[in-house]
Amino acid sequence: MPIPEEVRKVPRPVNTIVIAYGKNKDRYAVRKRIGCKYVDGKRKPVNGPTIGHIVDGRYIPLPEKTPENTAHNTAATPADMKDWGNAVLSDRLFKSVMQDLLDGYSQEDAERMCCIAIIRACNEGIRDYELRDAYENSFLSELYPGADFSEDAVRTFLKCIGRNPSSMSGFMQKRASSAREHHLLIGCIQEPDVSGGIALPALTRRAGARESRAVSVMYAFDLDEMDLVCSQCFPDGGLDAASFSEFVEKNSIACGFFVAGKGEPESWAQESPEHDKNLHCLKPVSRGSKLIEQHHMLDFSAVLKGYDCITCRKEECLKRGTWLYSYRDSQEAHREEKEWLSLARENNTYNFAEFSRKQKEFGTIVWECSLDLPPEIPYMACEKLPEIELVMRCCKSACEADDMSMQDDCYAAGSEFCNFLASVLVFRLIKAFDDAKLLSTRTFGEIMSVLECARKIRIDGGDWQLVRIRESHLHVLEALGLSPLY
Repeated sequence: MPIPEEVRKVPRPVNTIVIAYGKNKDRYAVRKRIGCKYVDGKRKPVNGPTIGHIVDGRYIPLPEKTPENTAHNTAATPADMKDWGNAVLSDRLFKSVMQDLLDGYSQEDAERMCCIAIIRACNEGIRDYELRDAYENSFLSELYPGADFSEDAVRTFLKCIGRNPSSMSGFMQKRASSAREHHLLIGCIQEPDVSGGIALPALTRRAGARESRAVSVMYAFDLDEMDLVCSQCFPDGGLDAASFSEFVEKNSIACGFFVAGKGEPESWAQESPEHDKNLHCLKPVSRGSKLIEQHHMLDFSAVLKGYDCITCRKEECLKRGTWLYSYRDSQEAHREEKEWLSLARENNTYNFAEFSRKQKEFGTIVWECSLDLPPEIPYMACEKLPEIELVMRCCKSACEADDMSMQDDCYAAGSEFCNFLASVLVFRLIKAFDDAKLLSTRTFGEIMSVLECARKIRIDGGDWQLVRIRESHLHVLEALGLSPLY
């Protein structure tokens, strides 16, 4: 049905058309024309949205959309419930790191780096493009509001951090200087495990395969404070005496123990220009070494201080100018003995003389060091090594989750620095959980899940309030000093 002429002549905006609608086609809508298209070689107009109606001979535009008459857009509104427990605890443990960062960075940059580190530490394997959502749903957005964590902004920021290696090096040197009088453990991760990694939350060697680049890491760990001091990445997966010397010199390390693996040369520490300033090699001794028999290292003379079921012995090796430290874990000895007997039964190879000789070796480990130490220090170093490697691998995965082949060296350096900060935080979380006696009954991942469940909610713009949680979870928060009234 054609549109009546009197309707078509009603004044209305240009580039519009009148459309009849309704059951009797007696209602008239005004639609905007938004362009043209070609159909069979002919140009035809394309109608857009309705912008008004013609009623009683007058054009009546649709009301403009305003905050008062626009439907509530849930996706665009800020979150009213945010992860509180993990953010607040991490921020509290990170205060001293923030102060150290301020010596080389602005307040804004230091806060931004700490936020990235906290998010990476609390969200294993998170990628750059996921940081903004994690930030907005975390209480970090209340503690440090207004930060831009879009993917492009994050990558640009990390490139800027990587372009300033002097600030990163100064930060590492300051941390090493503050630990000068402590027992400093120096170790290395020769290459990421490409066949099967270890996931941090279980702290029990849960398998999780990941591909990774051949990047080796050398680090220094404070055994007195249980804190990661500094670290450095080396490309191509190779570590040698030159790498060790570079790490020691660059981070101004003048004390500590270099933890060498079996077969790795003790000369690494000796070839360092800082060797005469108290750098030493802590080296495992093979169970077949004659040193063990010559110094009666399997005749344990004491129970190790601070440990259950661990006996120890310490002897000076005058000819070599070193000290020997031996330990026996009774639980590990029982496990090894059981495995040996089981294998002998299956192969019908049991021999009493062989069993008696092996029985003394079950559950033992011997270390050699050129420094006189309390017996608990080498054992603590040996015990801590797997956990350090576990955390370092886990935090590196945040960087490796992105396609590193598409990034430049500056981005990689900045991202690795934030991974280091995340590793520092994870070790501090572990220490906080240990101090609260929580890891004796729960895994690391279970405690982090409790913290993640501790959320705060804000109703109608009021005060933030803790969401109701289980009583057992509340005990965990109280043990960590997180009062619900925080």
